[in-house]
Amino acid sequence: MAVNAFKKMPDKKLKVASGGPELDKIKKLAKGYNNIEILGWVSEEKLKELYGNCIASLYLSYKEDFGIVPIESMSCGKPCIVTDQGGFKETVINGKTGFRINPLKQDEIIKAVNFMDKKNAFKMRKSCEERARLFSIKYFDENMKKTAKEVIKKQLKI
Repeated sequence: MAVNAFKKMPDKKLKVASGGPELDKIKKLAKGYNNIEILGWVSEEKLKELYGNCIASLYLSYKEDFGIVPIESMSCGKPCIVTDQGGFKETVINGKTGFRINPLKQDEIIKAVNFMDKKNAFKMRKSCEERARLFSIKYFDENMKKTAKEVIKKQLKI
């Protein structure tokens, strides 16, 4: 659905850095549209470059319980437009670190993409970076240790 939305927005660029069983279908949909580039699977270095140079990321998967893409995007200070379901409800704060939308509604994709210009995306940068820290290994370790100490204190009634 994202490819079809971008067909209606020739001034907006979409780079698809993914693969999977739908890749051939996506390539066919994008054929002839200069604003849509299908990269397929990319290296870690290329992925870092894409995050670093994008305005925002778009991840409209239905099959993700958690999904690391929004966290990666936010850790680079980039907001993410995601599906309004599953783990994305826990990771992306609607209107603050990106948008959660119904990807079956092309008008929602178009509205979110059009809103996400450089200026508006930059306003979200700090919130994105702060949100991503909450999912870091360091944060997880610190909170697990704190929780373990609290449980031990309760068990020992200290």
